[in-house]
Amino acid sequence: MEGNDPGEIKKQEKLNKRISSSNTFSAIAAEYIKKKEIEGVARVTLDKLKWIIDQKLSPHIGRTPVSEITSAKLLVPLRQIEIDGLHETANRAKRVAGQVMRYAVGLGLADRDPSQDLKDALVTAKATHRAAITDPKELRKILISIDGFNGTPEVSAALRLTPILFQRPGEIRHMEWSEINWEEAYWEIPADKMKMRFAHVVPLDTF
Repeated sequence: MEGNDPGEIKKQEKLNKRISSSNTFSAIAAEYIKKKEIEGVARVTLDKLKWIIDQKLSPHIGRTPVSEITSAKLLVPLRQIEIDGLHETANRAKRVAGQVMRYAVGLGLADRDPSQDLKDALVTAKATHRAAITDPKELRKILISIDGFNGTPEVSAALRLTPILFQRPGEIRHMEWSEINWEEAYWEIPADKMKMRFAHVVPLDTF
């Protein structure tokens, strides 16, 4: 092009290439996770984000600059997850990739979020609803099984607490001593752990 210095053009191309190579999916994803951490997102949510990014997405597109990620490239790791039979995980990974890409768009590092083009590309996982146990005889069998469990002390304690506290496995697994009020006999789960605006109070058995 007339009026342009070929040397300056080459310098700009090298600079653009250097900037692009430093803005890989993994690098921008790490920035996004740090942002969510500063915003006070629950640790369990951050761990899930990291797992999806590190274990499911980055092995395939981690080194790819966000500006070069297309729907076709993003579909590769998602299809691999589906091949493993993990349809819900594949859809979750698509949502996480979309969050990272929209963050990149906001920073001016990418033009658009390619995950939007994959709306109908993945298998929709069917929810599995398990019936509640209402028969006392069946409940008795479960309680006997829990009492006879010979696994690790941590799992044994969690199993024994479940029918007493009626909380999900994740809440019980992340229970901390500092959350227990022994005098008033209740367990207060912080709002950030519950992904809610308010803490969740669970009465403790006092017998």
